[in-house]
Amino acid sequence: MSPRPPPKARLARPDDAISLARLDALCFPDTYLAGLGQRYLRHFYRCAATDPKAVCVVVEDPDSGGVGGVALALLDRAFYKRVVKSGLLVTAWACLVGVLRSGAVRRKLWQTLRRRPRGQPGESITDDAPIGLAPAAGPVAHYVHVGVHPACRRRGLARCLLTCLAEQAFARGAARLISPIAADNVASQRLHESLGWNLRMSPRGTHFVTWLDRDEAAGGKT
Repeated sequence: MSPRPPPKARLARPDDAISLARLDALCFPDTYLAGLGQRYLRHFYRCAATDPKAVCVVVEDPDSGGVGGVALALLDRAFYKRVVKSGLLVTAWACLVGVLRSGAVRRKLWQTLRRRPRGQPGESITDDAPIGLAPAAGPVAHYVHVGVHPACRRRGLARCLLTCLAEQAFARGAARLISPIAADNVASQRLHESLGWNLRMSPRGTHFVTWLDRDEAAGGKT
């Protein structure tokens, strides 16, 4: 048997939206995005593939050629507003159905209504936890998620996705890529550390904050 070819990541295209919507619901079934339904997810990923402030990368399954994983990072929080603005009817219907069917959607909407506005649209996303990081040397990108199809796991796809995500985010001007990781997600913590990311426990001990700065990546930190 010939060896399996190594995975290759690339930027997502609008025509990946159907596959990405299905993959998202499979990898993150309990999130509010999945609760908004497939039609909304297709719209969401079409926006992610075309928005200059979103970095959406996919990796193809070496066996089937289909989309085997996805990673998403945002350079500003106004991306979500642009998603809503570009698909008002899709979003409104998704929210209505989601409120009726999904506890995750109800919780998210309630949190959004209670949250005080922070900053102005278009600001760089930063982590909320006061963990004592030195200011980044430029815009900060928040990576939202990385997911791999269950049938494609343990093949190096997540590693490939994160490497490509960092390269593309830094190429678009980000100086730091940052995200929380659940305190009990040991596998993800080890993966990020093996790729040179930094880890620090949040003050409340509920999660780790992981980040990678552009100068560290350029310096080949391992």
